[in-house]
Amino acid sequence: MKTIDNSQVHLHLSSSRGVNELTSGTSFHTFDPNNNLHSRSFKDIEKWHDLIIYPGKTQVFEIKAKSSVVIIPLVGQLKCRFNQQDLEIQVEQILNLCFKEAQELRIENSYQENAINFLFIELKTICAPGHSIVNFKLGHNNLRVIPFKKGKLHIGEFEGRQEDDINFSEPSDLLIFIVQGVFEVQERLLETRDVLSLTDVSKLEFEALSHNGVILIAEL
Repeated sequence: MKTIDNSQVHLHLSSSRGVNELTSGTSFHTFDPNNNLHSRSFKDIEKWHDLIIYPGKTQVFEIKAKSSVVIIPLVGQLKCRFNQQDLEIQVEQILNLCFKEAQELRIENSYQENAINFLFIELKTICAPGHSIVNFKLGHNNLRVIPFKKGKLHIGEFEGRQEDDINFSEPSDLLIFIVQGVFEVQERLLETRDVLSLTDVSKLEFEALSHNGVILIAEL
């Protein structure tokens, strides 16, 4: 696989992420401009957190005004509470939230024996307050495309040695997150929970190097 691209590429290893150990769980953050130790940012992303919540625990998030939040369950089912509303989402669902005013968001793990794991993305944006839940089926050796407030998500599961590519109608900014497995993306080797950020990408190429690898591509 040979890719020629003028994009700026930055690799963010899972081992270099910030870690917050809480009584409710563990937060691994790749991007969080508000954290002095891990002040990296990318475009309009306020937070890109990989979170684990322990059995029976609840974690509270203080969401800024004029923000959108995308929650992607990776393991288990979670309960969300905001604006006196309660929602439940699980794997192969994505929750999109839009907030005009600063808001408290509570996420609960109702399991008594198992932890849950999810991706929490907060972005700066102006959008009409509300929420939506998108159902999808994980693509096998191909990508599912899922719209969200600031762009698109591409997600799929791939067997070893399977290749795929995306051609963009105009140069795009991307974040690639390896949910599980090993991939080669734009000639960079990525392993589980690594992140690759790219700007001005016209074409993205990748290859799975392990079985049952899952890749998430955020087009911003």
